[in-house]
Amino acid sequence: MLRHARDLDVIVSLIFHLDGRDKGVDPFGHAGMGGPDEQRYYRYCIARFGAFANIMWDVTNEYRLFRNDSWAEQMGAFVKECDPYDHITSVHGHGDFRFRRSPWADYAMFQSWDEHGAYEFMLKNRRQQIEAGKPMPQINEEYGYEDHYPYPWGEKRVWPARIADSRRKLAWEIAMTGGYQSTGERANIAGQGGWITGRGNDEMTMLRGYATMREFFERFSWWKLEPRPDLVSGESKALPVVEAGKPIGPALCLAEPGRRYVVYLRAGGTASVELAPGDYRVERFNPRTGGRTKLVDAAGGSRWTSPLMPDTEDWALVLESRSKQD
Repeated sequence: MLRHARDLDVIVSLIFHLDGRDKGVDPFGHAGMGGPDEQRYYRYCIARFGAFANIMWDVTNEYRLFRNDSWAEQMGAFVKECDPYDHITSVHGHGDFRFRRSPWADYAMFQSWDEHGAYEFMLKNRRQQIEAGKPMPQINEEYGYEDHYPYPWGEKRVWPARIADSRRKLAWEIAMTGGYQSTGERANIAGQGGWITGRGNDEMTMLRGYATMREFFERFSWWKLEPRPDLVSGESKALPVVEAGKPIGPALCLAEPGRRYVVYLRAGGTASVELAPGDYRVERFNPRTGGRTKLVDAAGGSRWTSPLMPDTEDWALVLESRSKQD
């Protein structure tokens, strides 16, 4: 599987324990955690798979269900010590990441579902990481699956709350913080569901929207952009977007001021952006289809207001300096 993924240029997160609280998954138990037998298992996995370039280590899944923080610190450091290839390493937890300064942690992982784990949540995490003095990627590794409804789990949500397009929009919100996300396919069809069985069908449409988002961001040096909510405001006739119980505006902004501005309107309407002096090419991007439309150039040095876009849909705008190129 790792060879096949490598041929497809896909990176795989290798998780040493998955649902370790379940019967039969954790042969070491609380008494043996971090002990010689568990260390032998970790050393074996690293020796067996470490030579693959397309992997990263996940010390365990949801460690707090069957381990503790000191164990995660111990085993995270142990993985780094045993891996001659220095693959990036982290541990999957819950709604917070407790290893922001740990030498072994290369990226922060979270599990926060639906709108609770979207823009405001990931922006807060990014800021907390900067305050910790060790910048590293922030990933909401589990924020919702396509049509995943083991009712009444998950706030008793019912269809269409988690349809593919809702997952796509949340992915855009996370990307607009400079953060990342991963997700899984639908699991509400007997015998189907990529995250459970490895099988799927044409009803699974969510990842098509992710491919469109990837194509959008890979056109430019997205890692140079910083979230700048202070530069943008927006208006929409659609119902206010509510996140974590608070209404928030429809327009989000990533920027490298004076060079490039990316604006995402999650509910359509118009956006107003404060541009540094200069002349900017403007392009509208359709996140649903991947279609692009050239708009009238913008002059910087003041606030620029976008054309009106349908309130019922989400849109992205890119404003790029004519004189400053990547």
